[in-house]
Amino acid sequence: MDKRVTIPETTTEAIGSGAGFLQLDAVSKRYGDKTVVRDVSLAVDAGEVLTILGPSGCGKTTTLKIIAGFLAADGGSVRIGGRAVERLTSHQRGAAMVFQNYALFPHMTVRRNVAFGLRMRRQPKDEIAREVAAMLDRVRLSDFAERFPKELSGGQQQRVALARALIVRPNILLLDEPFSSLDAKLRKQLRAEFLEIHRSFRITSVFVTHDLEEAFAISDKVAVMNGGVVEQVGAPSAIFARPQSRFVADFVGHRNILSGTAERAAGGRRLPVAGGPALALADDGPVGPVTLSIPVHRIRIGPGAEACDTRLEAIVGDVGFLGPVVQVTLQAGPLRLESYATGTDATEALRPGDRVAIGWNAADLIEIPGGAG
Repeated sequence: MDKRVTIPETTTEAIGSGAGFLQLDAVSKRYGDKTVVRDVSLAVDAGEVLTILGPSGCGKTTTLKIIAGFLAADGGSVRIGGRAVERLTSHQRGAAMVFQNYALFPHMTVRRNVAFGLRMRRQPKDEIAREVAAMLDRVRLSDFAERFPKELSGGQQQRVALARALIVRPNILLLDEPFSSLDAKLRKQLRAEFLEIHRSFRITSVFVTHDLEEAFAISDKVAVMNGGVVEQVGAPSAIFARPQSRFVADFVGHRNILSGTAERAAGGRRLPVAGGPALALADDGPVGPVTLSIPVHRIRIGPGAEACDTRLEAIVGDVGFLGPVVQVTLQAGPLRLESYATGTDATEALRPGDRVAIGWNAADLIEIPGGAG
């Protein structure tokens, strides 16, 4: 008779739930005269995945460690489930962390690694055995229970680390660049497995990464950090479509960013370009200094450019085949632009040195608040 138990479908304890399950209010951290995290405020709803995204040294891992209780903040507050946790240990907060290097015990089997947290809580051996068996089944590691970490692939080790964190039923799961040491194909596979596990457990998670694709693929919300400050928080689609600073626009992949002075013109506004043409802008924006992005996927090349608000002649530079799209660089007078075309037809039709018509519509442009200069 199979005596295994089923791991509960939710791991959040009854200390509060719903909107703002995790809340950071004006959290700061200093090392000597250097402030590495400055007035960070975030709210994560129960069951959401928030990813803190940014370059190395921006403060994202420090913020994660403050949430975990591994570091004490120098200012601000942290609340989990409506309860202030600044004076609580990581264990008392119900936080579990998955580290970049997995931090598995090399002398323990998979089964004993996963059981470690339950053993520290002194649960009865039979309960531990049942819960570990159920967890290994959930993460598809039952066949590897007696192996040691060195006998596992990187992806399998990552699943052991996740299982060890989840089996203690944490209130919140924290992950510090857990896939960064894996190759690109395996990272994608592990992202999909993480999402499957997350949906199954519905646990509130905070994920740290410098990888844009990773952040956008797994997150309900993304917080973009720069220099210890959160510059923007929102759904991945909103951050890409409406970046609130030039740094955010550049970091999330906008390549064609221009700054200048918008002026009134017949029928709306325009942006003069030094040594080049004036670009048509949407009618309802401000005049004066502006910064805008021309999205790569909105630039038409060839006959499709004829009906656009802005039409230019460009010389084709590099043409790079990227599978489903072709990346094309274009020189239109003083403007060096990047565009994407689709399919192998574009590769065959476009050659470096070709002169082509390009264009885009004013409605396609993304104006970036406070990004001028």
